Amino acid sequence: MATGDKSGELIIWETSTGAVLERWMHSEPVSQVSWNPVLPYLAYSVANTVYLVQPKHLQGTPWQETDVPNAKWVAWTVKSDRITIALKKDITNLVWHPKGDYLATVAAKETVSS
Repeated sequence: MATGDKSGELIIWETSTGAVLERWMHSEPVSQVSWNPVLPYLAYSVANTVYLVQPKHLQGTPWQETDVPNAKWVAWTVKSDRITIALKKDITNLVWHPKGDYLATVAAKETVSS
């Protein structure tokens, strides 16, 4: 089980004992947390950034560190233990496709001044 809170703390818990397995701290609130339904990946968002992690106790093959070309609206960073995806707007929703092969995000609505 994974939880995120307004203090910026994300915790992965052992459900049978309640023990903390892993913990990450961020300077802004964790807004969304979602397990991949098929693979041992956890996606969570902090402000405008999505993090994909492979928890150590479930970890399989680490991701290959690589340079990913950035687009106008997104910047990717791939490390062996984490993929970071920075978007232009804050994330308001994060969900995996039931087959686990796609991740969708919804970003905050742009404010329009009149």
